[in-house]
Amino acid sequence: MQEILARLGAQLTYRVATEELAYLLGIHVSKKYTEYIGEKAIIIEPEEVKFKKHESISMQADGGRINTLEDGWREVKVGVVAGSAGKKVQMSMICEHEKFMDKYCNFIRENGYHTHPGVINFVSDGAKWLQDDFKQRFPKIPQALDYFHFKEHLHETAEEIYSGEKVEADFWVERIKELAFENKSEEIIDVLTLEWQFQNDEENRNASESVRKLGQYLFDNRERIRYGEFEKKGYEIGSGKVEATIKVQLDRRMKSASSRWRLQNAKKVLAIRDLRFNSQWHLLEKAA
Repeated sequence: MQEILARLGAQLTYRVATEELAYLLGIHVSKKYTEYIGEKAIIIEPEEVKFKKHESISMQADGGRINTLEDGWREVKVGVVAGSAGKKVQMSMICEHEKFMDKYCNFIRENGYHTHPGVINFVSDGAKWLQDDFKQRFPKIPQALDYFHFKEHLHETAEEIYSGEKVEADFWVERIKELAFENKSEEIIDVLTLEWQFQNDEENRNASESVRKLGQYLFDNRERIRYGEFEKKGYEIGSGKVEATIKVQLDRRMKSASSRWRLQNAKKVLAIRDLRFNSQWHLLEKAA
């Protein structure tokens, strides 16, 4: 009954979970049991997920925010290791980024994912601390800037340059995208430099600043936007797997209207949900 309530409590609010359990089985179980299971779940390390020898795997990391009683909005850092055939393993933590990267990268190293014989790479949204930390730990693993974020930044800048002129804005975006798939990162920077020089006057202040920021962003990620080369080699260029994990992990349970979490309770529910979605509920028995 404790484990049943914990699984329900990971999917539904505690009140709804206890009501459903009472309705279906005629048994009332205190939500304290979910907290008890959560305490065990926090200390559990995820098991290795086996990938096929020649299967491509992608390591991805990102974050989302939940509202806490103690500190207001806090970031939940989420990491996944995902195979091209559909399997994946996830971990979620509310902590400083060094602690998260220690656990995430140790998991990758201990299970040998960094030496997987198939195609491997790392995808993120451009957070410099994340990219630099991962590169320091795994300098030989190629990195890609998430293609969705790349396009999103292009469209935002194009709207500033060609306000209200959609055809011209879309043409400008397509031009930059084509250069990225031709692996011409340096030419992209040249185009943006010329654009900034053209826009750099008082009348175009917003467009100028938007171009400057985009130029710096893509300059910092110039080795990560060679999308044509990445696709040819079979690398993942989108962080959709970790973003979908965040949506399921946070948005559907932990970001309901007016929801505010005690920090420790949030950590427990995240740990339970990781067990649930990793299909590793059996690890609770070892932690008993």
